[in-house]
Amino acid sequence: MLRIISMAPVFKIFLFINLIIFNIEGKAQYNENVIRAAYIERLTRFVEWPQITSRDTGYFKIGVYGDAEFYNILKIALIDKSIKSRKVTVIELSDYKEIETCDLCYLSGISYNDIEKIMASANKAGVLILSAGKDYGTKGIHINFYIEEDKLKFEINRKAVSAGNFKISSLLMNNSKII
Repeated sequence: MLRIISMAPVFKIFLFINLIIFNIEGKAQYNENVIRAAYIERLTRFVEWPQITSRDTGYFKIGVYGDAEFYNILKIALIDKSIKSRKVTVIELSDYKEIETCDLCYLSGISYNDIEKIMASANKAGVLILSAGKDYGTKGIHINFYIEEDKLKFEINRKAVSAGNFKISSLLMNNSKII
């Protein structure tokens, strides 16, 4: 006897699973912090750091100051990743003066008055500074994220990058806003 199986239940299950998956992807797609975390890993591919001999070369150390939510997302996003042939470690900084121990640092919630001394310290230590603060790029941060037309973009402060002796690929420079 030939049995005809109704596809309705199978279709409903398939549709339900797809809705869940696309809903999760949709939320992640528009989560600015998740996209920013992915950008950070990719940006490092186009940056050459100055030679700093005193830094621990066993790990590529990324510090996050002033944004606990982004710290948690970045830690998950970069688990088991390598940058510059070194395993990544992400740490939450309790004081922005700790940035000198990092290779890269993401800063949030700092005052404009502190940016100059932070950047002087970071440039001396060879720490690439990223942020997403309004006007932080024009105030001297190396790379600053911003939203334009509902898209996450970044700007590079050429003078700050030069002061820190970083070399940034022309591919990255051509695809960013230069300040």
